Amino acid sequence: MSTGNPTVFRTLNERAALELLLRHGSLTRAELEFHTGLSKASAAEVLRRLENGRLARKAGTKPG
Repeated sequence: MSTGNPTVFRTLNERAALELLLRHGSLTRAELEFHTGLSKASAAEVLRRLENGRLARKAGTKPG
């Protein structure tokens, strides 16, 4: 059994997140986790990379 390429997985996760954001508009990290199946840490990392690439931005906070 071979393992996947981490770079490919990062790219696929970013693409999935970006497509959701483009389709739905603003989403919380929790909503992104739900729709993509990403863990809390992975979703946060994806969002950080999208923010650094100026493809997404923080738009406030929600309690909880």
